[in-house]
Amino acid sequence: MNTKKIVIVGGVAGGATAAGRLRRLDENAEITLLEASGHISFANCGLPYHIGGDIQEREKLLLRTPEDFWKRYRVRAEVNAVVEEVDSKQKK
Repeated sequence: MNTKKIVIVGGVAGGATAAGRLRRLDENAEITLLEASGHISFANCGLPYHIGGDIQEREKLLLRTPEDFWKRYRVRAEVNAVVEEVDSKQKK
């Protein structure tokens, strides 16, 4: 049996959601999420409340860490990982 290897470029809302959905569809896939920023998931919708002062601590907008993502979804998440090029033929 061949294990699917999936790489997702970009975290936050779209990438994190895709990773979670892929895990539910395939329990055995090797899923890696690469995110250029230092966070894989945070509440963008909460930014106006942070700027307006209703949410004082920016950290309260952070939803998941790479460790949380591994424990919950078995998805390897790498932050500060900038993807400059994708070579689909050589799979790298």
